[in-house]
Amino acid sequence: MMRKNNYQPGFALVILIWILSLLSLMAASFTQTIRREISISNGLKANSNALALAETWVMIAGLMLKNPNPQQRWIANGTIYQANLTKGDVRVRVFSETGKVDINTAKDELLHAVINYSVKDINQQNALFDAIVDWRDVDDDPHPNGAEVSQYKKIGLSYQPSNQPFQSLEELQLVLGMDEDIFNNMQSLITVYAEKPEIDYGVASEELLRAVLVEYQNKNINDVALENQLKNRQQNQSSNDEVVENSETYSLVVETRIDDNSTSVIETVIKPQNQQANIILDWRYGQKNKSLFDDKFINQVVRVENEFTFNN
Repeated sequence: MMRKNNYQPGFALVILIWILSLLSLMAASFTQTIRREISISNGLKANSNALALAETWVMIAGLMLKNPNPQQRWIANGTIYQANLTKGDVRVRVFSETGKVDINTAKDELLHAVINYSVKDINQQNALFDAIVDWRDVDDDPHPNGAEVSQYKKIGLSYQPSNQPFQSLEELQLVLGMDEDIFNNMQSLITVYAEKPEIDYGVASEELLRAVLVEYQNKNINDVALENQLKNRQQNQSSNDEVVENSETYSLVVETRIDDNSTSVIETVIKPQNQQANIILDWRYGQKNKSLFDDKFINQVVRVENEFTFNN
């Protein structure tokens, strides 16, 4: 009796097709993984290039702030310097710390000006002002709208006012009533490095000058020097000499953007020692809430041309 042959060519073909399909899927998955890793690698390289470019321009900015040639010296009043490079673009915004309100030493009208500029509600303005003063004063007695130990404990916070001067701007974020939006609005207008009760109008940003003018007008304070400085700004009349004579510490925001749209941002505070060296007082990496490449800054941009000559 003959044995029946169980060989089924169709079934073998199905298995072969299934194996080929599996191999194709594996190959496609492997190819996708390789492409993704290449993309990540290229992205890391681009971000690294953007960061290296930003770090380089921090050093260049330090040199330009002390340039012996007054026509090439950078003005530290919020001016934004832009360089168009082969590999991308860089913008550097420069502030003199003496042109900001020192949250430890500024007179009350200036601190009020910054708070009132950043906060619209009157009750919130008064509460934040008193809370800031309570944080830095030496006692535990709260001001009428302020906050000391008991107020922080009442809402379940695990910390309390330091009862000493602010050591950094970031510490201000711990104050009762402060939030991220208010801090972001105030940050470019305040400092802990000026150590003076007044601000230097010659290197203060126009934004701060206007905030102070509004505060003074509301309190019937007449400041002719402030009004004249604002008029000069409107006529684009700024003196480089003021920066060298009055400024010792500068804050910089450096943002780079290379051709593939990779970006990097450095915020730093430097104290130039001589033509070659700077002391770094603060250094942060990250993305600011407002890019220096935003169209709103276009009127504040000075373009850096060959050999650091400037054309508006």
